Amino acid sequence: MKKITLILGLLFLFNAKAQENVLRRFSLSFAPNLPISLGDNFLNKGYTNAFGFDSEIQLNVRRNFLIGANFQQHYFSSIDSEIIGDFSSAYSNSSHLFVGYRNFLKNNKMYFESRLGFGNATIYNKSELSEYKITGNDFFIGTKFNYFLNDVLTAFFGLEYNHTKYDVILDGPYQKFYSVSNQLIPALGIKFSFGKALNKNQMPKLTVKTK
Repeated sequence: MKKITLILGLLFLFNAKAQENVLRRFSLSFAPNLPISLGDNFLNKGYTNAFGFDSEIQLNVRRNFLIGANFQQHYFSSIDSEIIGDFSSAYSNSSHLFVGYRNFLKNNKMYFESRLGFGNATIYNKSELSEYKITGNDFFIGTKFNYFLNDVLTAFFGLEYNHTKYDVILDGPYQKFYSVSNQLIPALGIKFSFGKALNKNQMPKLTVKTK
């Protein structure tokens, strides 16, 4: 009987904590990432061993809808001089505005975010004597799997597909090679929530099935 009472008590505590996990108006997130370049283009063939991070601020409009802005920076540890030129190091910056839609799972502890964004990107190539940069427009589509740790902290795993068109004009077959890049960017990070909690009518309803 004591074991049954203990189990019921733990289940009640879990459900109570699940109901406490409400969305707040704002969130700020940080995540390291490992961008994977795809396709036959200068970013995939000319650079290797990329790593980076992203930061993001998000406004939760309603329980399902969100808008926000993010910033990403990636570093490259090796460069093919035959493709890129005689540079010793390189890094890229990109920023986006995005919209998203949120889908909660039944227990209200986990949710997915489908996201769509547009912005700009710049790659900086550096040597001891000079710096050369390539700029362009950036588009991404992706998803994030989020898990509430508590009302303030949320852990997440994100996966994003990124397509960039650079302002490079060349004659002949090299135009597409140097003007387009594609990346798949996985990220694992933490999200901090703050601000006023959303109203109850803006939150997902917690349903309990009874036999």
